Amino acid sequence: MVARENLERETRRTIAKKVMISMKKPLSRTLATLALAATLAGPAGAQQGELASAGLTQRIETLSADPAANGFELGAMMVLRAVEKSLQTRYDYGLGDRMVNLPLLRLNMGPMRNPNPREKTPDLVASMIATFVEDMAEAQKVLARAERDGVQPFELTLQDIWFDMDGDGTRSEAESAMKLLAPVILDRRVRREMEKSGALEQPLTIRFDVADQSWLAAYTHLLAGVGNAILAFDPTPVIANLDAQLAAVKDAPRIPNYWDQDAVKAEIETLKAEQERIKARSQELREMQKPFDDRIRALRDEMRKPENKPREKRDALNAQIKDIREAMRPLTDERSDLGRQSRLARNELRAAESKLAQTEEETTGPSLDDLRRMSKQLLDERRSLQAERDSLSARKQETADQRQAATTDAQRKALDAELEKLTAALSQNMDAIGENMKKSRDMRRDMTRAQLDARRGFDRRSMVRDQVRPAIDIAYLVLESLAQKPDRARLQAAQSNWLNMIAHNRIFWRELARETDNDREWIPNPDQQSALGIEVPARMAEAWQKILSDAEAVLEGRLLLPHPLMPDGTGISLAAYFADPGPIDLIEWIHGIGAYPYAARGSQITAQSWSQFSRFTHGRAGTFALFFN
Repeated sequence: MVARENLERETRRTIAKKVMISMKKPLSRTLATLALAATLAGPAGAQQGELASAGLTQRIETLSADPAANGFELGAMMVLRAVEKSLQTRYDYGLGDRMVNLPLLRLNMGPMRNPNPREKTPDLVASMIATFVEDMAEAQKVLARAERDGVQPFELTLQDIWFDMDGDGTRSEAESAMKLLAPVILDRRVRREMEKSGALEQPLTIRFDVADQSWLAAYTHLLAGVGNAILAFDPTPVIANLDAQLAAVKDAPRIPNYWDQDAVKAEIETLKAEQERIKARSQELREMQKPFDDRIRALRDEMRKPENKPREKRDALNAQIKDIREAMRPLTDERSDLGRQSRLARNELRAAESKLAQTEEETTGPSLDDLRRMSKQLLDERRSLQAERDSLSARKQETADQRQAATTDAQRKALDAELEKLTAALSQNMDAIGENMKKSRDMRRDMTRAQLDARRGFDRRSMVRDQVRPAIDIAYLVLESLAQKPDRARLQAAQSNWLNMIAHNRIFWRELARETDNDREWIPNPDQQSALGIEVPARMAEAWQKILSDAEAVLEGRLLLPHPLMPDGTGISLAAYFADPGPIDLIEWIHGIGAYPYAARGSQITAQSWSQFSRFTHGRAGTFALFFN
């Protein structure tokens, strides 16, 4: 028992240190941290409870039977269930990692891919976020009722938490909360170290008590506020227009081919011959220049000798080097010119090859973009099959363990039948993976070197599209959505959410200061110890209260937001904007004219409170802000 407690304590210290170091983007990781907060808990004996075996929905149903006794835990499970529902929607529609740049939807789904996704609609993103906001409102009601009835502390087990992304009711390794959240919370190096040491596999226990109920309530308002702010600038019309325009582009008329294929091929051969000529001549020049270089190297060696230290001798040697360089100037000039010719010829060749790719687009089979899409589909399918394999393997091992422990012939017979079914399913799965890999190899074989060479110009453009297009799409979506007339009711709901967040956060700190126990704390007061080994001295908590006061004053219009291009003493009243919001044109707001209708004269928020908080947290203000909400 003592050994187990020591192991838990050491594990908490390790995770605390590395988690806090690696959480570098607080606002973008809020949701993941909330979910992780709920999972960093639990007694030994992981994955043995109802939550681990049946999932969040079943656990919520059980807790709902006695909400007065289980209100706090029920609210926490409802928050996690909201995260799970967003992941299930993404799985259903095959969105996968395409959503990772959007607030509230940033969790990476790993290998979970739907081989037969449903057809997407323009209102999908708004619908997902609206559902999430509604779920937060329901969780808030439950948490408020728990506060009225008397908050009952509860414990969770880290290994119990999982998100049933594919909705099949069966837990797979890819659906583990830690598998899902670790890439978001921890940087790659820290995650690799912790996986290697097994730190994340050890049971950790956190007892969520009365104060933590207000902390969770505050977080639900934070997230609901973000959701309402997004819905105020509903992206649905922008997505619908983007889809329509993309569809129109795909149906764009084809003009007759302009390039003469034979002429382009001849140009390519000429350019390749020119490149060979340049290469050969460059080699000749290097050989011709070598004696000069050797002579210069020898003179420099002479200069390093002690007898040549006097200035007059060094000057004489430098004069010889200068003469040699002058004699070899025609060679170096020609080599420099050949270098320019080589670069220009290479660019011309690439342009010519892109012409050839255009002329061969209809005669060489699928385009490179099509091949890339097909390859990605195969990869997604393989990842899904591999996740299924891992799940089947785990179930088979569990059944084998049960078979070994069986005490009657009837039990053994039933388990043998189950093992036989699992073995058959696993064999089919492995066959499917093998077939998938064979298709991938065949596709790569079809993409011959000649095709890749001919398509090199398009290949580069395609790579740029693959890497840049998602970010450009998100930027377009955000800018165009902000340029719309916002929904005032939604923005005012966001304002109310954030004010409630601050109010609940203050209650949390007040209740935390009153605690006298010291039992596996989530966020400790100065006299307590965190289960994660995190220390929160009194001055840090006091500095955070100042940040909350500043934020509240900004939301209520008692402090103004500064704008560097507005007249001195003039700032932006966020309360005025919430009262009568207008479209946000980024250029106009950068200039200042877009904010003029919301201008006011008076006190403006400064960075002092944040700077003080950063000083007290030793430069980790963002990390602790995420932790404290």
